[in-house]
Amino acid sequence: MNTAYRMRSTGHGSDYYGPCEVCHKHCSETFILVESRGFSNPETGMMGYTYSEAAPTVFGHKECLAGQTQQEELSNPMVAENGPLGMGA
Repeated sequence: MNTAYRMRSTGHGSDYYGPCEVCHKHCSETFILVESRGFSNPETGMMGYTYSEAAPTVFGHKECLAGQTQQEELSNPMVAENGPLGMGA
């Protein structure tokens, strides 16, 4: 199973979202990192990604969040800046 990440700016900073959840320091611009998991439909064989409520969503500095994706050994990492989150955002 593959893990993918989406990262985008929230358009706000720590005054709105609080400090970075990674380093706990002030953010002039807060980013959001959302994790999704790859899946394969056994009937069609098609691959896709899904978001899970159990998967971590993290707010913080762009550099801190990018470091979070590098801490895990992933077979197919993807960090897309400013891409659609697929969650109505």
